[in-house]
Amino acid sequence: MIKILIIGSGTMGRSLTELFLQNDVSVFLYDKNKEVLRDTENYIKQKNFKNKNFNILKNIPVYLNVNIIIETVSEVLNIKKEVIENIEKYVPKETIICSNTSGLPLSEIGKNMNIPERFIGMHFYTPSTIIPLVEVIKSQFTSERTAKTTYDFLVKVGKKPVLLKREIPGFIGNRIQHVIMREALFLLEKEVASIEDIDEIIKWSVGVRLAINGPFEQRDINGIDTHLNIANYLYETLNNCESPSYILQEKLENKHLGIKTLRGFYDWSEQDLKAYYKYKDEKLTDILELLK
Repeated sequence: MIKILIIGSGTMGRSLTELFLQNDVSVFLYDKNKEVLRDTENYIKQKNFKNKNFNILKNIPVYLNVNIIIETVSEVLNIKKEVIENIEKYVPKETIICSNTSGLPLSEIGKNMNIPERFIGMHFYTPSTIIPLVEVIKSQFTSERTAKTTYDFLVKVGKKPVLLKREIPGFIGNRIQHVIMREALFLLEKEVASIEDIDEIIKWSVGVRLAINGPFEQRDINGIDTHLNIANYLYETLNNCESPSYILQEKLENKHLGIKTLRGFYDWSEQDLKAYYKYKDEKLTDILELLK
């Protein structure tokens, strides 16, 4: 049985734990924040998984025989580097060590490792129990063995891995996602439409279509000549700012951080969040079943 150590028991750590237990993978879970770790432990126990392959670690033992390590700690370069560099001494030299970073430079995270050839990026999307795609990213040090083993493991647990040819900030999914959000914020700044209407337009036009056709496939359907004609007059009007919108900074200063503070672009204070997440997960599952 494959054994995995997950470092970080927040949203992604919890989701990955659930994913792997669903697929008969043995999971060890560690987090320095004992309160967050306890919450995740209670959440997993409520799921009543039939297998007994879930272990909470209050401390990292001197020797831990696992096949794969995945860090899901805060998206801060120095924190990730410290975790990755320190964990090496506790596990066999064959153990693959992964970062679930959303786009930080992997070669920088792993450059001080004793065996950087075993380091690789595995970028899951939330909720990882439902979203099938995982970006697999090699650093400049990653061996072919590490890449193949990681890819094969993801297939084994029911994912759709895609191996990027080289690392780039944000990888692919987040680069595209941030381009969309940058333009959405620009439209909001210019008062072209409300938050609600911008969301509606994206969900019920581009969003629906992208669930079936990728952007290159859609261009072939529309006609590349048509796309070029539009691009010739549209590109110069698109937002190309190199710093985040002032709207985001204002949200941060007001502690309007989204669901975690019950206020973001929307007011979540009256929302039944458990029911909301259940509804979202069910709809995502329905869409994926239709796509199959």
